[in-house]
Amino acid sequence: MASSATAFAASVLYVHGDVAGDGTVPSGNQQPFDQMLLTDTGSKGLSEFADLVRSQAHTISQRYDQQTTINDGFLSGVDVLIFGLHQKQWSDAEKESLHNWLNAGGGMLIYSDSASGGSFSSVGAQNSVGQSVTNNLIERYGMQVTVDQANGTKSFRSGPNIPHPLMNDRPELEGEGVSPIAIDPNSNAIALIPHSNNPDNLVSGNTNIPHTQNITIDNPQYAALALATVGKGHVITLFDRQPMWNSGPGSNIAKRDNREILRRIVNFLGQDSTTSPTTPNTPRSSGDPSATGTIGALMLLLDIL
Repeated sequence: MASSATAFAASVLYVHGDVAGDGTVPSGNQQPFDQMLLTDTGSKGLSEFADLVRSQAHTISQRYDQQTTINDGFLSGVDVLIFGLHQKQWSDAEKESLHNWLNAGGGMLIYSDSASGGSFSSVGAQNSVGQSVTNNLIERYGMQVTVDQANGTKSFRSGPNIPHPLMNDRPELEGEGVSPIAIDPNSNAIALIPHSNNPDNLVSGNTNIPHTQNITIDNPQYAALALATVGKGHVITLFDRQPMWNSGPGSNIAKRDNREILRRIVNFLGQDSTTSPTTPNTPRSSGDPSATGTIGALMLLLDIL
């Protein structure tokens, strides 16, 4: 872990995969399908997210999953590990190193999408690649993601009883298609933002989850954003990839309060585990689905965390 500082500058690492539209891994001489790279300034790139991370005084870099081995040496210089769309099934030894790193204060963000397996037109929206690689890492912590529901744009927020300071002001999270997170009621995982038809939670869209194959948790609560505490560290699971990208179809980083939620998540996961946790308290944006993120951009000037 990085050393302590008054304004903690975290080292963030983003892990991505490589798949062709027809599901071939790696893509080889075909065009990679929706890699969502930090260096990509196009509509499906993550350059705006990278800029967001750097605006908080953190550093961020990216690694290809198939060229990455998770071990103690690899994790020693990392504070926040983000698993984007990827295809690698991490070994038991790698998962144990990750678990030890989390216990010591590491922070992890992960999400799933049908695009992990390729284009839905070729491999199907309910292909299980993204679900399988994601659950391989998070089910130990009382969470599982569904396959892609492919049923439209939707947005949710926390209820009036705020479950965690990350959700102060009840920011609104929007995604499209989405892979809701099943939470084991017997674990310490919590729904930061429930995927629920309760009017306190549902902002827009429907809450149907017709595709629950491979979910083995009994009587789960479903979430759009979930948090599990692991020793001094944390795992946060997001229900969709689209809040991350620049301006792709469906939702994107500028919609609703997606940008502000991501800012809070990175700062929370990257805080120095040797100090008391900081409470994010930046007022959220208006929640207008057509918002361009202007308010959120101004918020980035504030050194809240």
